[in-house]
Amino acid sequence: MPHGFTYGGHAAACAVALKNIEILFRDKLVENSAAMGKYIRTRLDKIEEQSPFTGNVRGWGLHWVMEVVKDKTTREPHNVAFPIMDLLYKKGLLLGRHLPYILGFAPPLIVTKEEIDLLLEELEAEIKNIKL
Repeated sequence: MPHGFTYGGHAAACAVALKNIEILFRDKLVENSAAMGKYIRTRLDKIEEQSPFTGNVRGWGLHWVMEVVKDKTTREPHNVAFPIMDLLYKKGLLLGRHLPYILGFAPPLIVTKEEIDLLLEELEAEIKNIKL
């Protein structure tokens, strides 16, 4: 007996998908994602260079993670990511929950430089407040 989902291949779902693709092209969201991803990487690299508590930065496009470490040489994890995320949340800023020593970034395709700057300036301030 064949099985499927109620909405699978439904005309309304197909119309929504086509409209979504239209918006992606019209608003140049793929291009914005590429440009903002490079911008985030530049900002995260600067934070990584300047802070004794930031480890590896990795990602692609608009999806990035940064390790928080006790020491850059040993790369021992520093489990302060969740408290930092909680402090940023209280300021209206969201980061992804990964591991207790990983800060995750995955902003929407429409993100602007100003929004990235706001998030990373607040993040940088919280990282500077880290104590061992």
